[in-house]
Amino acid sequence: MPNKKSVEEQYNLVCDLSNKEFTKVFWIIDLDTVIKEENEAPKGKKSPLKIFEEYRTDLITNYTNVVVIVNNPCLEFWFLLHFEKTSKYFNTCSSVETELKKHLKNYEKDTKVLHETK
Repeated sequence: MPNKKSVEEQYNLVCDLSNKEFTKVFWIIDLDTVIKEENEAPKGKKSPLKIFEEYRTDLITNYTNVVVIVNNPCLEFWFLLHFEKTSKYFNTCSSVETELKKHLKNYEKDTKVLHETK
């Protein structure tokens, strides 16, 4: 589970893993992070959102064992759907986390927690 890797680093990791012995490689990416990078990108540089779209297209076209999953805005939304049916739009992950904590009081966005629950 990559932690704090750029979209380019994640893409390179997915490509590397797909060329190994894995039957399937899943790239799960939070769109809120890509949009944040888009908003912070200096003018004149290639758009982070455009770069992500190019990576995604390349993976879908050229890597048959890769599945790209885009969370909008983040993985916590998927968690939330396990507790309630909603089509509410959340523009930030923190707003989803607030809603999720109504169901999982001690939820923390931390890879240690994910590892301890296995």
